[in-house]
Amino acid sequence: MSSKILILGAGGLVGSELVLRGAARGFEVSGRSRAECDITRPESVGRALAGQPFEAVVNCAAYNAVDRAESEAEAANLVNGAGAGYVAAAASAAARKIIHYSTDFVFDGRRSSPYVETDPPNPLSAYGRSKALGDEAVRTGNPRHFILRVGCLYGARGQGFGSTLARRLRAGERVRADGERRVQPTWARAVADQTLALLPSKRFGLYHAMCHGETSWADFAVELARLAGFNPRLVEAVAT
Repeated sequence: MSSKILILGAGGLVGSELVLRGAARGFEVSGRSRAECDITRPESVGRALAGQPFEAVVNCAAYNAVDRAESEAEAANLVNGAGAGYVAAAASAAARKIIHYSTDFVFDGRRSSPYVETDPPNPLSAYGRSKALGDEAVRTGNPRHFILRVGCLYGARGQGFGSTLARRLRAGERVRADGERRVQPTWARAVADQTLALLPSKRFGLYHAMCHGETSWADFAVELARLAGFNPRLVEAVAT
């Protein structure tokens, strides 16, 4: 018998990959878009879970406008903090697992070596603080939790730099990209696969889930242009 999972934020970058990969791996997937389930409203979350024998709830819904969050901290906290807590609590009440996505922005970026799961968060941005609030809400709201820290995501969907890069290069647009900061570009499909690998487990807790290797966004853009047959001279490396 296949496991049934509920994906909130199913139309986004990771959520859309989970819908596709979950079905391909034999999971019975039920997806909800933001219009179908607003995680900032507990009654909306309750309706999404009501009467459904889900094994787990995967919350892909989030406020991801990193720069705009500086002027919209309350909105970011509502979605990433309170909303994540509502989902965790509803899943706990139904004795269901919760999968929640955190971010590398909970760290201050001052280390010269990779962060590990035991490193204490020290967010410097409104977005990072909102995600740290959500992490704590999930931890305290549901003992059956998996928290996956991800970052530098790219894929077929989404509005982040990595996801929009191919479209911009295909259009012949000149791209100014950070040539200094070291990042770990992480494919949304890899995050989906790691999520699905964890689902049957009972080893609950916090995991860092990013692809190996490191580069700059400028070098990533140049390599994408080369592989896709676009003009790599469209990429201009700039200071952080």
